[in-house]
Amino acid sequence: TDHDTIAALAWNNIALLEKNHGMYGQALYYYKKSIQVYEREGCVAEAAIVYSNASLLLLKTGDHEKALQFIQKAITLKVESKEIGPLHLSTAITHNNHGLVLYEMERYEEALSSHGYAIEIRDKILGKSDKSTAQSYHDSARALKQMNNIK
Repeated sequence: TDHDTIAALAWNNIALLEKNHGMYGQALYYYKKSIQVYEREGCVAEAAIVYSNASLLLLKTGDHEKALQFIQKAITLKVESKEIGPLHLSTAITHNNHGLVLYEMERYEEALSSHGYAIEIRDKILGKSDKSTAQSYHDSARALKQMNNIK
């Protein structure tokens, strides 16, 4: 119902506030509540955004495996979503965040690939000179540098 989706939005916003105040356990609790409602109500795009938000929280807390699961779920939902789809800026952001998670896990080649997807989308929509596109190029360069350090 509309009341449930409004509550889910509120829980996502509360989670963001809790995260900003360092209350990571509480933030994750509210993200999960939000996801649960959005999924039950069939709000795929909204659930994907919250999965992405939660993945960044999990990355910050060092739970890389769980962060990876959440960001992969966000990508799947966004790509399959009628509202978002594979060539949307929101999907590009999620691919870039996926790359950040993989980078922290020292999976640099995979991170490079994810940043590449983000660049592809951002180039098409925003152009090469946009700061978001430039950020993805920067993140790609970081992954490449680490790959070169390993070889």
